[in-house]
Amino acid sequence: MVSNLNDSDKHFTYFTNAKINYHLGEYKLGLEQINSAINSINNIPDFESEKNYVEYLQIRASFFQILKNTKLALQDLEKCIYSKSITPNLKARSYAVMADIYFSMGNKAQSLQLANKIREEPFANDISKLYIAKSYLIASRIFSEETQLKKRLEYERLALYIYKEEKSLLGITSTQSNISHTLKLLGKYQEALDILAEAEQENKTLKNKYISATIQLNKAENYAGLKDFTNALPLFNSSRKAFSKLEIHEGVSESYLEESKLHFNQKNTTKAIELAKASIEVSKKENLTDLEQQAYLHLHNIYKKTKDLNNALVYYEKYSNLKYNTVKKDKIESDKNLKIQFEIDNSKDNKTLKETKLKLTKAEDKNATLTIALIVLSCLSVIIIFYLIFKKKRN
Repeated sequence: MVSNLNDSDKHFTYFTNAKINYHLGEYKLGLEQINSAINSINNIPDFESEKNYVEYLQIRASFFQILKNTKLALQDLEKCIYSKSITPNLKARSYAVMADIYFSMGNKAQSLQLANKIREEPFANDISKLYIAKSYLIASRIFSEETQLKKRLEYERLALYIYKEEKSLLGITSTQSNISHTLKLLGKYQEALDILAEAEQENKTLKNKYISATIQLNKAENYAGLKDFTNALPLFNSSRKAFSKLEIHEGVSESYLEESKLHFNQKNTTKAIELAKASIEVSKKENLTDLEQQAYLHLHNIYKKTKDLNNALVYYEKYSNLKYNTVKKDKIESDKNLKIQFEIDNSKDNKTLKETKLKLTKAEDKNATLTIALIVLSCLSVIIIFYLIFKKKRN
């Protein structure tokens, strides 16, 4: 039992258990264990292993990110980036988690920049290939437009190739799930179901509960695309129960919303409205603004189709207001986290920043001198003009 160990042994045991639960998809339990590991380190007088502390913070940031606590995730990642003990692999992982967070905040440009940094040489030569694969996977999501989906699929398949080469079951199953989603967007539902069958087979060894729930939801969505109502419905229900048990509220909300769309296509508007409202309830409670927006827009379309124009207007206004507030909030959050952006490439950015400030100061001094000179010249011109007028009148 962990409680019988001293603090020097406790922290490593808690950390090992947290990593195991990360791979099993037990994120809430894993977060509790990594917190215990960090607390154990803090109880050790003159603890010298800064590297351990950085690694624990980085793992905790990953848990926070999955559980949608982006503020605490960014705080931990900032501490990691500031640490002199951070290794290339930990730095690459920090970039990857930060890229995920920025993407969820709607800052696609910053997300892509961080993903590309992982693949830059010489940094890419010093890190595990798993992070190269992760960078391709992150970058793939930037290609969200219909005309870009083939490029997205290309990046995802590159990631899958590397994960298979490195024999990472977690990477393989996660990427297969992503590929199935892209294939669904391309309307290739059967092809998506085939790759999900492969992912399901791989996950029998991995036994990751989160991936299992995700596969069930993706299968349900693809069966819905094929208008296979019989296979889709049980999978929506089972995925929702699995996500609920894991306390992954985003999965629960998405499951309600996607099932609502299926019922709407089957012209069962009463059930479609009920499920869309259930999705909104979860999203509002857990602050899942993107899914809440989607549900409002979906309800608007339902009411518009059924000629209930009053409700159609109500839900379109809710959608518009939430979208406006989200953009405003993201701008504030983005401004708050600019410091992290500058810290990522510390020496280079600081040098550039100093040079920019120096140039700016010189430019400001030059402008100030020119302004004073212009004022003096203007005053002299006025005095000369008045003197000439006075002289003329006197003559």
